[in-house]
Amino acid sequence: MNVDRAVPRAAVDTTLARISDLRAETLKPIHKQHLVSCVLLERFTEPTPAGLALYPFNLDKPDGRHPAKGVKGVGHMENFVAFASGSLEELWHETEMLMPPVFDAVDAGTALEDPAYVRLLQDLLALHLTRSRTYRQVHADSFLKAYRWSLTRLTGEMREDLRGAVLREHGLHIVGPGGLEYFAHRYMEPSVELFRTEALLRARIEEIYAETRREVGNAGLQIITPQHGDSEFLIGDNPAFTRGIGPQGPTIRVALGDASTAILPIGPRYLLALARKHEQIAVPREAVMEVNILQVLTAHDRVFMRPSSGLQDLVRRVCHRKRELAEQEADAS
Repeated sequence: MNVDRAVPRAAVDTTLARISDLRAETLKPIHKQHLVSCVLLERFTEPTPAGLALYPFNLDKPDGRHPAKGVKGVGHMENFVAFASGSLEELWHETEMLMPPVFDAVDAGTALEDPAYVRLLQDLLALHLTRSRTYRQVHADSFLKAYRWSLTRLTGEMREDLRGAVLREHGLHIVGPGGLEYFAHRYMEPSVELFRTEALLRARIEEIYAETRREVGNAGLQIITPQHGDSEFLIGDNPAFTRGIGPQGPTIRVALGDASTAILPIGPRYLLALARKHEQIAVPREAVMEVNILQVLTAHDRVFMRPSSGLQDLVRRVCHRKRELAEQEADAS
């Protein structure tokens, strides 16, 4: 029985077929999965006695000490996607491995002159919009909403369809609401299992990445630099996000199709942003500070910067202010 008649059958079949293919994967699972590409984090490092390192600021401990670390020890999550992780890491690697010469061109101010480099920068932005805790949560919320909606339909407007299916398949007559609810849950079990094992997440994240690449690839690309030499960007562990304009003013994390831009820091002196045309622009300290504050506010638990950047005090102030506001809201409620 097709529970969700609103979803095109072809789309469902495509997702299920991809999951079937992924079940046969023989690649070694990757458990420590970087959400911020190492090749990108390297842009925020500088020489230390222990080698190239960056400053990983723990937002839960704003007044604590945060020893400098190498890029391989930060910016990752255990089992971000547990199902068929080997091929997913290969998918990300297809873009990441090509970035070093692109970043060289960014530093030289020539990246926008090469369509291939523009495409790779767009792909890097799409990659970080997709490979994020934000999308993982959106996926979970969407599944829960769809699950509840489907159960409501099965026990409501589709109850006769459900009764007929149970009679045909099990030879049982459903009488009361308890029986309807029991078999509605039974019919949803395959979907729940795909969600629980993250097979559905694995297939969907691949589909969403392809869709995001197409949307980002149709937009212009800005490379934004600070106007002043003593101003620079930091990067969070959830570094790419969309921005839009709502009834109450600027908003973040809106759907890409509704966004006015999407941004991603790609170095202390460079920020990618979607725009109407390809261009390189310089912005004042206030704009750089705004981006840095948003990186702190949208990060999960850490932001990263050059050890000598001097941005630690800004991050600390944002953390304390965020805590003060949370306490005020708690007192008010």
